[in-house]
Amino acid sequence: NPFEWLKKVLEIIPDHKANRLHELLPQNLEL
Repeated sequence: NPFEWLKKVLEIIPDHKANRLHELLPQNLEL
């Protein structure tokens, strides 16, 4: 579900390290 993924990413991204952004891609993120 793209909406659920985007919601999760927006919650996580403020505290996430820039060199680990690949972890936020849909195939790498557990919802």
